[in-house]
Amino acid sequence: MDRTTFTAFLTIIVALSASLNTAIIIALIRTWNKLSSYDVTLLFLTTVELLQAVIGYPIELTTNLREGGPLCIIAGYSTTTLALTSISILVALSFMRLLSVTQPLKAVEWIKTRRYSIYLILPSCIYGFMWGIFPLIGWSEYAPELGSNKRCTIDLHSEDNATRSYLYSLLLFCYVLPLTTMTINFYKIRKKIIEQSVKLSQNRERIRTNRIKRERRLAIATFVMTVVFLVAWTPYAVAIFIIGFQKRVDEAWFFMDYSSLLAKSSTFFNPLIYVLMHRKCKTAVVDMFQYIICLIRRRDSQASVSYNGSAQRVQFLHIASMSSQKPDTCSPCVHIQRSEYLVAKDAANGPNYSFTATNI
Repeated sequence: MDRTTFTAFLTIIVALSASLNTAIIIALIRTWNKLSSYDVTLLFLTTVELLQAVIGYPIELTTNLREGGPLCIIAGYSTTTLALTSISILVALSFMRLLSVTQPLKAVEWIKTRRYSIYLILPSCIYGFMWGIFPLIGWSEYAPELGSNKRCTIDLHSEDNATRSYLYSLLLFCYVLPLTTMTINFYKIRKKIIEQSVKLSQNRERIRTNRIKRERRLAIATFVMTVVFLVAWTPYAVAIFIIGFQKRVDEAWFFMDYSSLLAKSSTFFNPLIYVLMHRKCKTAVVDMFQYIICLIRRRDSQASVSYNGSAQRVQFLHIASMSSQKPDTCSPCVHIQRSEYLVAKDAANGPNYSFTATNI
């Protein structure tokens, strides 16, 4: 793949990842008091993927990395560390879902108490940081890809034992182990949900039925994240194996370009899954955009000010306040009650004015 095509695809990935992850972060922070430990962990994962998209990727877009140097090391380290941290958090989330299904009574306190999220976030950060820093202290190194000035990554070309042992360890502990763990967790979740569904078929309890439906929905989300992980990272792992162990460089470089872009695209697909399949995240994002639209409409309506020179009032009317729909408490812009506010005259006894905002 030529440099121009690679840059174009990577620019699209950066733009999509940055915009969607930022929207999710803002939306979840706005509902901070309602977040569970699972939501906080999800928020941290989104932050990690945002940093991955705005720190490591732009260096690859703007810099010729053929000669290596500090920027090459920064790009390689930041991308590797943040990607491995993201993978670790996905594994942690799968464990949390497994706990909520198999031990619901014990999981209640964990899920509802935000501070418990640190027990998932901190080990994930340490794990990603540990594997990312090894090449900086002598176990392998970060270097430009041979024959390419597009990326800096772990050294795939040296024949020494340190480099090869690091590649073996990285594939085992940062690809095979996480994938196996998430697959096993999903299998256990699915098995437990089926068992609970069979029991409920004989004893219909509304509360338990709703809980099973919720857990089934979250289990599907966990499965989809596992599939996305598999699709995004398997081609890249295969390319590393071909180049690092088989030394078939000429056959693998074309494949390496596309597999690298596919792995980077996980920073966009993961938050997309959250929005589509995680109800609280989806609601928070939708509410945030409704709030922004509401503010824009309010600004436009307030721009039409009419001056009439008499005792003056400001009347805010909202169409939703006159409808019979259920009140939406998510946005302070929505359902403003019909009220009137006296407008004080200016100190210089200048002209009075009034305006009506009827289409908020």
